Amino acid sequence: MMEALYDYILDLLKIEGLTAKVEVEFLEKPPKITVGGISLRNIDKGVRVMLPFWMALLLKQHNLVRVIGELDERKLKNSIFNERTMSRVLAEVGAFPYMHTYSMISKLDPENRKRIKRLVERLISLRLGKIVHFIPLSASPSNISNISSEEKFLYENIKKMLETWKRKLEEFE
Repeated sequence: MMEALYDYILDLLKIEGLTAKVEVEFLEKPPKITVGGISLRNIDKGVRVMLPFWMALLLKQHNLVRVIGELDERKLKNSIFNERTMSRVLAEVGAFPYMHTYSMISKLDPENRKRIKRLVERLISLRLGKIVHFIPLSASPSNISNISSEEKFLYENIKKMLETWKRKLEEFE
């Protein structure tokens, strides 16, 4: 039952992540089309615009855009370095880093996928350690700098679980 609930919540987070706006730069002039109520007309090569992530993925598959700020191997390594050196805060990784990284990994060949997957796992481990550290401090997730939407959900649920355990322990006093 709980697993189904978590799957549903993760699906909602995916929808939120897919509809989140990302900045793209057009690599060439796109055809004049309207998709999902968004019209691509009179856009020249080199123009930067904000589009929903789902649309950016589609356009990227056709080599029409590049996503600005997309996590690549170099940025992952920099993020890992920043997480290690910034011991008391989370480094900036964007609003939906895990979903965006997953979409990047899914398109790689097996050798590169394995290497990038290890980097992502290292980054997740560092970030989750910090997030769990914040819980006893009773910080609100909105007060934690650079926490992603995915991490905010995790933080709030771990905190609720720990608060429940604490209340149950207090029954024995």
